[in-house]
Amino acid sequence: NLFYLLVLTTVFGSTAFYGIPFLMFAFPGMAENLATLAAASISIVSVSISIAFLEFHRLEAPSWRKGVRIVAKRLSKSPLILSILIGLSISLANMGIPYPLSTMLHMLGNTTATVAIFLLGVLFYGRSYRRLMESLGLSLLRIILLPAISLLISLLIGLSPLDRTVLIIMHSVPLAVSMMILSDRYDFY
Repeated sequence: NLFYLLVLTTVFGSTAFYGIPFLMFAFPGMAENLATLAAASISIVSVSISIAFLEFHRLEAPSWRKGVRIVAKRLSKSPLILSILIGLSISLANMGIPYPLSTMLHMLGNTTATVAIFLLGVLFYGRSYRRLMESLGLSLLRIILLPAISLLISLLIGLSPLDRTVLIIMHSVPLAVSMMILSDRYDFY
């Protein structure tokens, strides 16, 4: 259980809910495309790994081969995974989004940070909290380890200062709403 919890709290972040709006606010007109690209690429890996780990945890120890087959089948039906794959396909096909739909999506996108913060408050209300020191340790891994790895990699490959900043911020956004929803759905912590 601790290993699953460690992987989930380190890998998964609210890059779209918090990362994109924060970077759009911090770097108006400069970072939206970079933040969106970072959120999309991070999500492909992090959401897939997180959902796979939650699905494996829910299986309660079948054989490895059978477990992989069951999890792959479940992932192929997951709305989170499917939406990422559809978005990636549209992007790779270089398909344009019709202006009315694009306008509507941008309007919805501009509300995500506010809605996410409101939803976070709703999810926190009425819960009891225990093991706060363990939670702090897991949070520090997310807040310190991933940005440090991002900094190292961005320096090694020579990213520009803006690209490096976007990458580091996107890897340091908190778990918040998404992880709480997934933990409720999978009855995991």
